[in-house]
Amino acid sequence: MTLILPMIGGGYIPAGGVVWTNPDLTNASYDSVSFSVVSETTNAEDIHFHPDGLVMFILDGTSDELLRYTLTTAWDITTATYTDFFELGVEESRVKAIAFKSDGTSFYSTGADDDNVNQYNLTTAWDITTASFSQSFSVATQTGTPHGLTFKPDGTEMYVTDSSVFQYALSSAWDISTASYNSVSFDLSSQDSSPQEAVFNPDGDKMYIAGDSSGSILQYSLSTAWNVSTASYDSISFVTGGFGTGQERDPNGVFFKPDGSKMWVVGSRN
Repeated sequence: MTLILPMIGGGYIPAGGVVWTNPDLTNASYDSVSFSVVSETTNAEDIHFHPDGLVMFILDGTSDELLRYTLTTAWDITTATYTDFFELGVEESRVKAIAFKSDGTSFYSTGADDDNVNQYNLTTAWDITTASFSQSFSVATQTGTPHGLTFKPDGTEMYVTDSSVFQYALSSAWDISTASYNSVSFDLSSQDSSPQEAVFNPDGDKMYIAGDSSGSILQYSLSTAWNVSTASYDSISFVTGGFGTGQERDPNGVFFKPDGSKMWVVGSRN
C-alpha cells in the first residue's frame, strides 16, 4: 500500500495566509515520491493531513482504524513514522472515508455497511487518542454504500459520495444532528463507475473525484459554488497509475496541500 505524490497547482483545505491556486490536472505529474503503509494496512481508504503538514492520517479499511503518522519534515511523506490509531469498528465495520473539522476538534467517518456518518469529538485538537464517539446521521435514504465524505470549510454543507455526490445542509455548523438532505446531487457514473471521494477547492467552484474504476482523479467545475447540481465534467483527469507504474491504479482517497502545489493519493492496490 503506497501513498502517491503528484505535483499540481491545486488544493483542498485553506490555511491562514495561504494563497490557493486552482489546479489544472492536465499539468499534474508524478513526483516519484511514495510512502508505504503496508505494515499497518493493506487497504488504505482515505488520507488527511494536519494543516501544518506534520501529521498525516490514513484510514485503514481492513481493521477499521484511523492511523496517525508524524512527519519530521512538513508535507514530506518520506519522513513519516507510524504513531498510533483510533478504533472505528464499533460504529462502522467497513469504513471508507474521513473528514476533519477545520480546527481539529471533531472528525467524521462513513462506510459501506451502516450507511451512517459518524461524528467523534476530540478533547485535544488533532489528537485522535482523545476522541470519543458523539453521534451519527443516516444517509441510507440516499445511498446504501457511502464511499466519500467532505464538508464545506465552514461546516454548513456536507457531501457524501457514492455513484453520485449527495449534498446536505447543516443548520448548526459541524453538528451532523442538524443535517438534512436538500435534494441536491450530481451523478458521476458517466465518468467513473466506482467513484470514491469528492473534494473541493476553497471557493467551492471546483470539485475533484477519486475514480476507482478509471484509476484517475477527475476534475469538475461548478457554476454555483458549493452546489453540486451545477457541476459539469471538465474532460480533465490525471491517471494515478497503471500496471507496472508503481503508482496507485485503484485510488480511494485524495488530499491537496493548502497552497495547491501538491496532491496525495491513497488506494487499495499498490
